[in-house]
Amino acid sequence: MVNILIFPIKQDNKKCWGASTSTRKELKLRNTDIYNDYLSGMDTFDLAKRYYLSAKSIQRII
Repeated sequence: MVNILIFPIKQDNKKCWGASTSTRKELKLRNTDIYNDYLSGMDTFDLAKRYYLSAKSIQRII
């Protein structure tokens, strides 16, 4: 029988979501574009179709 010890990793070494990829930056840019389109007169239904999101997701962004 083999005994194995497992030590938990400290949370200090854990990266934040999106830190290792450009996903966070891309979503921030997309959300800024959505907000600017909304300010220029597009309604939530058209924004949802354009960005392939639900109307509820668009409402959360704006």
